[in-house]
Amino acid sequence: MKFFLTLFTSIGVFTSGLLADKPNIVLIYIDDLGYGDLGCYGCKDIPTPNIDRLAKEGIRFTASYITNPPCCPSRCSLMMGQYAQRFGKYGMSRGLPIPEDRPTLARFMGKKGYVTGHIGKWDLGSKKQGPLEVGFSEVAKSPPKKTYTKDGVAGQLGGQRKVRTSKFFCLNEQGETMWLTDYDGDLMV
Repeated sequence: MKFFLTLFTSIGVFTSGLLADKPNIVLIYIDDLGYGDLGCYGCKDIPTPNIDRLAKEGIRFTASYITNPPCCPSRCSLMMGQYAQRFGKYGMSRGLPIPEDRPTLARFMGKKGYVTGHIGKWDLGSKKQGPLEVGFSEVAKSPPKKTYTKDGVAGQLGGQRKVRTSKFFCLNEQGETMWLTDYDGDLMV
């Protein structure tokens, strides 16, 4: 049975304890990652030596589930500790604010004495809410809010079918249309 791990990439939350008795926590969240997609879980096709080393030296999750496969509601659930539907997060629901009256994972960890950091795509909250506004101490390599194409590249193949909407494409800094995954990947490396 394939399930999606709760490891982090897009919300890569790197935290380090301020006190020596607190463990360091590295939380890696990867959208739509299958159980056997990493070497530490048996994958032989794609080498993941650094993640494998972290898994060997730390804790591995072997039974975890996600209630929202799309990235935005999935990360919202993690940040808020509740189902994303409680906040109106369905599918690619960018732009909806994260409720300010509720705690976030970053604020919770901060109150416990951790310095928190975010690396990777965000796509949560309103345009004014970035990682720092919801409690993260530091941010590195967070791509800017994307400008999505108005009419996409209608008629071109996206996966196995013709694309009718623009949600998979955005404009880079030169105004060129790019596949969303390539755009995010180029900014992160």
